[in-house]
Amino acid sequence: MAAVTGTAAEKDFIMRRQSEDKKKAIFEAAIALVADGGLAGISMSKLAKKSGVPQATMYVYFSSKEQLLREVYEYTEKFICHYLAEGLDMDQPVKECFREYYRRLIKLGQEHSDKFLVHEQFLASMQSQQLALEQVYVFYEPLYEFVYRGQREGLIKPVAPIAILSYFSMPLTGLLFGDMIWGNHPQPDWYEVFFRMSWDAVSISQNEDGFWSGGKEKE
Repeated sequence: MAAVTGTAAEKDFIMRRQSEDKKKAIFEAAIALVADGGLAGISMSKLAKKSGVPQATMYVYFSSKEQLLREVYEYTEKFICHYLAEGLDMDQPVKECFREYYRRLIKLGQEHSDKFLVHEQFLASMQSQQLALEQVYVFYEPLYEFVYRGQREGLIKPVAPIAILSYFSMPLTGLLFGDMIWGNHPQPDWYEVFFRMSWDAVSISQNEDGFWSGGKEKE
């Protein structure tokens, strides 16, 4: 490694940047290992080999494997939420917001399947409870805006936004997961069919409006 030269502030910036680069290398290596072999297959020795960061150095950044996994999951969720929310036009009709969110989920699965698989691995694992991963929900808050607007407009069922997005996404994530793991390649028109089913599941139809208004039918 080249010697760090310059002012104290410059040296501090360079050192912090090098530290961030090493942590990112560790995170990306961990994501690749978890996506390929699951949470049980990850070890600090494998991670050191995959990332190129010495195992002793990793313990400078992470006191334990549990802390490492917690930060890997936070890193992954932050990436996913930023990917889904960045530049999304929140002023377009609510249904179109859901449709754009849906398109981005498909693109995420196609272009960043490793992070998609890590997300699914953690959600399916009891380890997620042990790592107190409820903290990552804050990353989803930018996506709640169009859900809340849909609820104000009487279009979306009045339940927690995280539940709306999770329920809306579930059929598609199952479709993508089946494609990645089992090679069950979906037909192109399936995506539209699944979108319509998901939209119907979270939106309020005319004949159920009375139920969501408190159980009394409108006269």
